[in-house]
Amino acid sequence: MSRNETPIVTEPPLVDVGQNRPFTLEELHEKWEAFTRLRQQQGGAVSEQIMLSRALVLEATTIHLVLDNLHQETLLNEVKPQLLGYLRQHLHNRAIEISYRIAANEGKRNPYTPQEKFNVLAEQHPALRLLQQSLGLEVDF
Repeated sequence: MSRNETPIVTEPPLVDVGQNRPFTLEELHEKWEAFTRLRQQQGGAVSEQIMLSRALVLEATTIHLVLDNLHQETLLNEVKPQLLGYLRQHLHNRAIEISYRIAANEGKRNPYTPQEKFNVLAEQHPALRLLQQSLGLEVDF
């Protein structure tokens, strides 16, 4: 090669940032898990890992999440700029958005006091209330 010739360098084609490439739910899951692993390697909190392991629902370019509580909402809001940047870059789509809602507490609270425990048992076995009344027993001891 002579001095006057310039070497030919081939580079991977750049994706136009103005062009939004469509993506599938599987591609989203793959990139989401890669981001989760990256955050874990960077020392992300366990509660952040739990929040990032939520089930995803994809509707067009909007990712829907259902969170358990306000703490997960705070964690999502803290990591959301990095997460959106990562997903937009790796999925080549600037229109990606994340929406969430906090699930209503659907589970029953565990009984803690003796009165609560008795009420749960009395619901399951109504004869206990009759026995308590006929014997004149107190629940708190």
